[in-house]
Amino acid sequence: MRNKGLLKLVTAMATLPIILLAQTVNASECASVTFDTGKVNGNKVILELLGSNGVAIPQPKKYQKILKGEHKYLLAPGMHTLILNQWDKSEFSTYQKNLRRGRSVTNPPTPIQKTVNIEVKKNQHYQLVPMETIAGSIVEVKNQESKSCSGKYIADAKIDVPKLSADELPPAIEKLLGLVMKNISSHHKKTADKRDDTNVVSRKLNGYFGTALAQEFVEGKLQVNRIIPNTLAAELGLVKGDLITKIGGSEPSTSNNTPSQAINAYLISRAFGEKIVIEVIRNGKSVTLSGDYIPVVVPEAYYTVEKTTKSGITNQSNLSASLTFQFDQLLLAINSHYKKMGEDNKIIVIERPSFHLEVNLASVGQAQKTMFAESLKKDDDYDETRNKRKRSSGYINPNMKSPRG
Repeated sequence: MRNKGLLKLVTAMATLPIILLAQTVNASECASVTFDTGKVNGNKVILELLGSNGVAIPQPKKYQKILKGEHKYLLAPGMHTLILNQWDKSEFSTYQKNLRRGRSVTNPPTPIQKTVNIEVKKNQHYQLVPMETIAGSIVEVKNQESKSCSGKYIADAKIDVPKLSADELPPAIEKLLGLVMKNISSHHKKTADKRDDTNVVSRKLNGYFGTALAQEFVEGKLQVNRIIPNTLAAELGLVKGDLITKIGGSEPSTSNNTPSQAINAYLISRAFGEKIVIEVIRNGKSVTLSGDYIPVVVPEAYYTVEKTTKSGITNQSNLSASLTFQFDQLLLAINSHYKKMGEDNKIIVIERPSFHLEVNLASVGQAQKTMFAESLKKDDDYDETRNKRKRSSGYINPNMKSPRG
């Protein structure tokens, strides 16, 4: 029962989606990939490729090509982590028709986001298909054939990152590692599907600030009951027992807000790298905490918990909310340890008798560069809007401030 409040926080907070960089054209050789219609839970489903290795992939102008599985995506030879949307076929068709006819969509369908790892070879064509298993829907290679490949937009293969073997970890991390991987192994055995013995986990932003707060406001203040390690709250220096009195210079809004929503409302409006300020009462004294808003990134990882034959494609398995949280905490602890050692630009390889785990710490820096680039782009768009207003009216509202402050 000791972790009840922590688990309640986990289930209440969502994980933010992956940020994708704009497409670049570097590769000259390629392989082609198409997606066939599959059947899951008795319904026809299709796949839409959003990006590879953190980079967005251009979409066809006609959605019918996705619907019919005719659009060829081009990938450079090598390893790719593909980010996919799995749609119900009829819902996708109706949704796209309404968008193009200018009709309002009050309840748009929500696709299931999937992540798969695949290694492709030049001048090969791969036809992938979603299919149903005991453990849920997965993506498999339906067909592979030799076919010449050329084109303008070719997604780059995964950058070759140096690997570092972790034969020994600090006792606390080693203990957490054994516990989490044991729980994950038990999960996979329950699924009774051997294809789920391997799992690829894409990098992602933590959707939680890192505090377990009292469920109610305490005289208009937020009471911190627990701090989760390796989170933004921990980086700021918040500790158990703090009473948060001001967020960004203003008192927390208690109208129609829970304590967690009051924090999230402030953070969601921050730009990457922007200063954040939180004032607390600690041991009867007022303390001001400040730092840069750099959201915590959970690194990309890959693991095997059984000795199985590796196929051409590795799917992301669905873990429970509590198990996902445990695994995230393990990855963040590993990242923090190697960051202190200056080894956070490597893939950490952890080989133990019952499992194999690879943690791509370099993916954290790549994600933060992406967020920084997106932040600058938003600032440029904002400045351009201000310049247009200045040119058109000769007046700029003095209350308008750049997100960079």
